[in-house]
Amino acid sequence: MFSYFYKNIQVISYTFFKYFELALTALLMLVLADKIGPDEMGNSIGSLLYITYSSYLALGMNTLIVKNYKREINKIRFLTSNLQFLFFIGLFNFGLTFFIFDSTIFLYIALISIANLLRNFFISYYRAINKTWVLNINNIFLSSFLLISTFFLVDYWNDYLLIWAIFASASLILFVFFDMLMFKEILKELLKLPNFIKLLGSFKEGAKLAFLSGVGTIFLTNDRFLINYLDISDTIKGSYQFADNMS
Repeated sequence: MFSYFYKNIQVISYTFFKYFELALTALLMLVLADKIGPDEMGNSIGSLLYITYSSYLALGMNTLIVKNYKREINKIRFLTSNLQFLFFIGLFNFGLTFFIFDSTIFLYIALISIANLLRNFFISYYRAINKTWVLNINNIFLSSFLLISTFFLVDYWNDYLLIWAIFASASLILFVFFDMLMFKEILKELLKLPNFIKLLGSFKEGAKLAFLSGVGTIFLTNDRFLINYLDISDTIKGSYQFADNMS
C-alpha cells in the first residue's frame, strides 16, 4: 500500500489540492452571491459568457503545448511562437471587448480574458513538464485571494471584476516565478520573427482541437445565452446564474 501511494504521490496530491481549490471556489460563489445579490448576479451573465468563450480565441494553440512540447527539438522557440501568437490575440481581444462592453467594465473584462489566455499557456506548459503541483499552488492562490477580497471589498459585480482582473494578472507573475530560467530565455526570443510556415501548421492543428472543445462549451452554455436575452427580471437571471455557478 505504501509503495502504491509513493509511486502515485503526484497524482494523489494534485487531486487532493484540486478538490480543495474547488471547495474554495464554491465558497467564493456563495460569498459573492450574498454580497452582490441576485440583480447584480443577473448582470454578470454577459461578462461571464464572454470570458468563457474568449479562451477559444487562442484557437487551440495552448492545447498543442501539452500535445507537442516533448517532441519539439527547439522547445524555447516553440513556446515563444505560441506566446507571440497569444500576445497578438490579446490585442485583438482588447479591441473586441472595447466594442462589445460598456466603458465602465470593458477594461476589466479585457484584462481577465487576456490573463486567462496567458494562464492557459502556463498551465499547458507546466502540464507538459509534469509540474502539476505548480498548478495547485497557483489556482489555490487565485481562489484564496478572490475569496478574501470578495468578502471584504465587493459590493457590486464591477467590484468583483476589478479584483478578478488584479489577481488573475498577479497569478501570471507567480507562474513565471516557478521557472524563471526558462521564461528568461523566452523573453530573449520574443522580438524575433516566428517561423510562419510552422506556425500556420500549428494553427491548423490547434483550430481543429479548439473546434471540438468549443462544440461542447456551446452545448453547456446555450441556456445562459437564452436566459440573458429573455425579457425577464435581473433577479431571475441572477438566480439562474448562481445555480449555474454552483453546479
